[in-house]
Parts: sequence; C-alpha cells; structure tokens
Amino acid sequence: MRHGLRDTEWPGRTQTLRRGPLTWYLDGAHTSSSVQACVRWFRQALHRRPKSGPEVPEVRVLLFNSTGDRDPAPLLKLLRPCQFDYAVFCPNLTEVSSTDNADQQNFMVTLDQVLLRCLEHQQHWSRLDEEAASPDLWSTPGPEAGGPASLLLAPRLPHAHGTSSLVFSCISHALQWISQGRDPDLQTPSSPRDLLAHPVASSGASVLREAAAVHVLVTGSLHLVGGVLKLLDPSLSQ
Repeated sequence: MRHGLRDTEWPGRTQTLRRGPLTWYLDGAHTSSSVQACVRWFRQALHRRPKSGPEVPEVRVLLFNSTGDRDPAPLLKLLRPCQFDYAVFCPNLTEVSSTDNADQQNFMVTLDQVLLRCLEHQQHWSRLDEEAASPDLWSTPGPEAGGPASLLLAPRLPHAHGTSSLVFSCISHALQWISQGRDPDLQTPSSPRDLLAHPVASSGASVLREAAAVHVLVTGSLHLVGGVLKLLDPSLSQ
C-alpha cells in the first residue's frame, strides 16, 4: 500500500510541466492549509532548480481563481511570499466566444458575474501591495468604467516593489499572454491587439518574451487547474 501511495500521480496536485523556458506549477489549493502547502512546495521547487546568474532574468507569474462564497483575501495573502512579478486572474472558463444568440446572451450574464469576481481578486491583491508599500494606506479601487464588459482585461499598475496584475476573460487568453508563443503546445494569439490593449499587458509581454525562464504557479480553484491542464496537455481529457 505504501508503494501504491508513493507512486500515485494526481494531475493538478503538485504537478510540474516544463515547456522550454516556461515551467508550469499546478496545485489546486483552495483552503488556507492547502495554499500553505502549495507555497512551501512551489518555493522548494524554485530553490531546487538550476541556479541562473544574477544577470539572467527570470519571471514569476501567479494564475489564480477562487469560486463560491470562499473569501479569497486570506488565500492571496498566503501567496505573497512567493514574490510574483505578475498576478493574473481569470474565470474557470477555457474559452470565450462571442455570438448573438439567446443562449450565449444568457451565458454572458454569467460571464459578467465571474469577471466581477476576478476583479475582486485583483482588488484584494492590490490592497496587499498597498499594505506592503505603506501600511497606512488602504484605498479601495473602484470598478473600471464601462461596466463588466470592460473587465475582459483589467490592469492595475503596481506600487514600488509591487506586482502587476491583470484580469483576462478566460483561461485560454491568460495562458496565451503568459506564454507569449513560447510554449509549443499553446496557440499563438490570433489577435494580439486584444491581449495587449493596456500598458501593463504590453510591457509585461516584452518582459515575458525576453525572460530566460518563466515560472507560473496555477492555484486556487481545482476547476481552474483542470482547465489549464486541458489546454496544456489535451491528452489528459481524452
């Protein structure tokens, strides 16, 4: 039994996928204890990796979502010691397509709702940045102008030593931006302008393209991790 447990593989739990300069760390952690374990695993994995020289740029990216009534703020705070350069938030939707039929319009109502949830995650992360920069500052960012439809990609500029954060409309768009065409198993964005509509996304794209190594932690909702795995390794869903 011990050997069976030792040799068991559970996709999406402490799983690592290496694709050229990108390394994807996947761990569906959605409770305080599981996020703490995730952070320990991720930091240990980074510590064990081959060391690059100080002149070699490496980038750390968080991809996160949390659903239901769970308060995301304590979970996001636990992730701060990982020192991410970018925090990316998106719904648990693999793809988003635009259509005018009634069924899709009903779906878009749900899309607006989950995007608002992602914006709340971004706001929590920005508050943590503000706390780190100045404990006396506690400002609540307001929603972006233009209503939920404008939240398909919502950047918030970082404070000094803070993390740039973005919201994407679906997992596919988030992965395309993170990978910048450097993962052979992910399609290059067909309309780059859609993904580079804001300064944070544009400047971040250059950083990600030039980085010698990109370390991406995907955590939070198990559905998010499952959607990422479906795109990174479609054979798992067959």
